[in-house]
Amino acid sequence: MARLTAMSVATLACDPPSGREGGQAGFHSLDALIEHCDVLCLHTPLTREGPYATYQLLNAQRIHDLAPGCVLLNAGRGDCVDGPALRNRLAGKGDISAVLDVWENEPEIDAGLRDLVSLATPHIAGHSLDGKLRGTWMIQQALARHCGQPNELTFADICPPPALASLHLQHALPPEDALRLCIRAVYDVRRDHDALQRQTQHSGMRKGFDDCRANYPLRREFATLNVMLSGEAVALEGVLRGAGFSLLL
Repeated sequence: MARLTAMSVATLACDPPSGREGGQAGFHSLDALIEHCDVLCLHTPLTREGPYATYQLLNAQRIHDLAPGCVLLNAGRGDCVDGPALRNRLAGKGDISAVLDVWENEPEIDAGLRDLVSLATPHIAGHSLDGKLRGTWMIQQALARHCGQPNELTFADICPPPALASLHLQHALPPEDALRLCIRAVYDVRRDHDALQRQTQHSGMRKGFDDCRANYPLRREFATLNVMLSGEAVALEGVLRGAGFSLLL
């Protein structure tokens, strides 16, 4: 949420456990989000019991209540969404969009739903090369301190240069176009979508899904791209910095 806020995106949060502990300040009910949001993002764990169970959190009724034009993004757990109900809404009215990274019954996911969503990815989560290396480096740093050993290794020492290190923007662009350009320069999610379609159609659902995960290409973080802004493009500083890109002015 902090990154979205930095990009001047209006956000509403629904987190019942945190909201209860904090007296509900700043939090909203899921039904309120469904009523007001243009984009609904799920990042929930899967819990089947208790007061905050998330199994079928987005059930048939809530999927029915999604406003026309809404984009549903599920990057939590597949069983948090009623897949058949979502498939029916997409195939019937066709007035909402869906982006799914997680699915019911992985790796035997619903081929019909796969073909109806705008973007389908094979539960790739958020692990970038930089994140994995940073975690390894932090363990190395802690071990060196614990053993009382000198340690001059920096994160930069183990982080390889990205395939594309810099981009120069000079002309005025709508913020959404600038974001699309810079994001795709680092990571183009359409490649993952195409790979999942191709592999599952060629090798069968289970093997294709698992192959996509097992052979997932390296992905870098936005901060690895240095974006140089000059001329009219300087006006893009706020939104690009908020998204996490490294800026050169």
